[in-house]
Amino acid sequence: MHDCQQVAEYIPGICHHMFASEELDLPSASYMSRQIDVNEKMRGILVDWIIEVHLKFKLLPETLFLTVS
Repeated sequence: MHDCQQVAEYIPGICHHMFASEELDLPSASYMSRQIDVNEKMRGILVDWIIEVHLKFKLLPETLFLTVS
């Protein structure tokens, strides 16, 4: 709170903006029904492979979540 570089007075506004934009960027619940190239089983296999690659390269968790999304 006392570090002037942390600009603590902006935290509530920043969090409000992030939560509001997160709702706009959620993936569509009907995405898989519109997807013609990949079915649910194939997506599961692809996500497993992405997790293996993520672990091999020791990437940040955010990278995995954004990739799967």
